[in-house]
Amino acid sequence: MEAQLIQGLAYFLKTKDIKPFLGQLSLLTKSEIIQIRVMNEGFGWIPLGRLLQTQGAAGAESYYEEFSKTVAEEVARSKQFIDVHNTAISPLSSESLSELDVKSFACFPILGSGKVIAVVFAASMKFRPALTPSIVALLQSVTQAIASILEHEYQYEHTLQKYSAQQAAIDHGIVTAGEGMQAVLDLLPRIAQTKAPVLISGETGTGKELIARAIHKSSYRSKHPFVTVHCGALSESLIESELFGHVKGAFTGASQNKTGYFGLAEKGSIFLDEITTASREVQIKLLRVLENSEIVPVGTASPRHIDVRIIVAANENLEDLVQRNMFRKDLYYRLKVLEIKLPPLRERSADIRALAHHFLNQFTRHYGKNILGFTEELLDNLQQIPWEGNVRQLKHLVERLVVLAEPNTILSAEDLRHLDAGGPVPGEPAEVAERFNAIASYQQFKDDVLHSLERKFLLRKMEESQWIESRAAKQLGMARSTLLHRLKVLKIERPVAAKAGVHSANGFAAKS
Repeated sequence: MEAQLIQGLAYFLKTKDIKPFLGQLSLLTKSEIIQIRVMNEGFGWIPLGRLLQTQGAAGAESYYEEFSKTVAEEVARSKQFIDVHNTAISPLSSESLSELDVKSFACFPILGSGKVIAVVFAASMKFRPALTPSIVALLQSVTQAIASILEHEYQYEHTLQKYSAQQAAIDHGIVTAGEGMQAVLDLLPRIAQTKAPVLISGETGTGKELIARAIHKSSYRSKHPFVTVHCGALSESLIESELFGHVKGAFTGASQNKTGYFGLAEKGSIFLDEITTASREVQIKLLRVLENSEIVPVGTASPRHIDVRIIVAANENLEDLVQRNMFRKDLYYRLKVLEIKLPPLRERSADIRALAHHFLNQFTRHYGKNILGFTEELLDNLQQIPWEGNVRQLKHLVERLVVLAEPNTILSAEDLRHLDAGGPVPGEPAEVAERFNAIASYQQFKDDVLHSLERKFLLRKMEESQWIESRAAKQLGMARSTLLHRLKVLKIERPVAAKAGVHSANGFAAKS
């Protein structure tokens, strides 16, 4: 039996086929259920076969998805093997064992670098005598060999990090079939395990928050909070309180202590979205947090140490903003330690089909409607659309297709044409429709259309508020600092007439 077990282990090492080895363990321990589970902070106890994507995984381990975490965690705590030959009298009997009708079990730790990195779990639906000392000694030798295999042959830590990152990406709906996004996902295991700040750049709708969540989920911080902060929505007058908290009586209305966003994210991660909209004051305070890992709640002079991973997102070119003196250079370089650049969807043509099918599955389940799929013509048409709104735009388009479609049909190019997905949407301003077909790039679309419309909109709102910035910001539902930032970006200045106290209907001054 010992020789056969060693042969099974050698075969596993050579071929990555774990099934014969598990079969020999089953015979040795007289157990119908045999699993080797690897510990991961973010995803719990992962079957070894699944982790290494071995040939025998489906046939050997996945039959028994139920697994006693109670037993495994006790072994991990004590670093000692457990042998229970009658679960009826064991304090470690658990609900999962009862559901499997387990009568006896054994669990052995696999030690690596002084900690339990995996366990061998053997369970039977029959009562059995205690394992003999010779079998226990043999199994302990086997676990040492498995530990060596995990650490040296299969680079256990790297494999586990890669699995965690890939699983986190799947869990958060990140779908890719092409090289561009796959290159990003390949970076996640290395980025996730560090403490350094992360800068995620990319156009609106490319999935920056999804990547941030995947980084957090696949890191050692995964059991702690992930806090999202939209910088542009922060009130300028209460910015310090929102981010760092305050003590009771710090200012009028501070009737009790408040924990700010950084405090809420303690030991976890904070995601600062739209960092380009942050005012200079916010940028200064953020730089202090990055350099000292300290916050000072409003109303106290005592700094408080924090342990928070900072992830920021930008949909504008930060380097360009630095050169235009619209973003602090020192903060930019502090954030740029680790940078992830997300490609726009128009550069991910190989992903469009995969994403379309992913969203189709998602929305057919959500709306309880059976849609049979897409025609090839429709999928080809999707790949021709410029996707100015990137993945978010594709997601919304598929949702509209599902909502409007008849049940038990295949979505066709005709359905797509009814949505006018490739051209101006009905109800757009005439000037947008006229320019639309002449636009060659997304940057041109932003400069010629979006910025033009935003500029005219803000000018009208400033006129209506008589160029009183706080009043305009309140009417717009945005922070005054954000409004000032947008006025500066769009090169809008207060008109001469307004400065003189005369508010004309259309007079304004703009920087050339």
